[in-house]
Amino acid sequence: MAKLNDTQLMILSAASRRRDYSAYPLPKTVKAGDGPKLLKKLLTLNMLEETEAVGDAVIWREHEDGYKLTLVLADDGFKALGLAREEQAAAKIKPKATEKAVSKQGNRQDRLVAMLRSSKGATIDELCHEFGWQPHSARAVISVTVKRKLGLEVTSAKVDGRGRVYKMGA
Repeated sequence: MAKLNDTQLMILSAASRRRDYSAYPLPKTVKAGDGPKLLKKLLTLNMLEETEAVGDAVIWREHEDGYKLTLVLADDGFKALGLAREEQAAAKIKPKATEKAVSKQGNRQDRLVAMLRSSKGATIDELCHEFGWQPHSARAVISVTVKRKLGLEVTSAKVDGRGRVYKMGA
């Protein structure tokens, strides 16, 4: 595990005490110009992770698809502090499918591509419900696996009544 300086540990510690585990606001002892550099380093070390900014959350950056991202404490950040992440979202997450059920339905990647290729496409909420993912994980899979690794083109558009819908050409 990477060695962290006192300021980085203060940022992680402050985030661990917040209900949403947000890295913001930064501790007052962090110098104004040092904040972005420290946060980027913690993000690179996987101590913090990007997630969608909701409500009045401080915005870290804006994604190319237009949604805003903020930084929250990641699993490695909890480990660095010697803490365990609370299982607060466990009740909302769909239980993992058994291997037999997965083999019957095809693997996750095939199911994901099928959902995105369907005429109605898929929203992040639908993907989260189908696969038991968190919203930031669903976006990462679309961005990294589907777009970069598979080289497939995914478009998104806001649809009345559904929100942002992600689609792939047939």
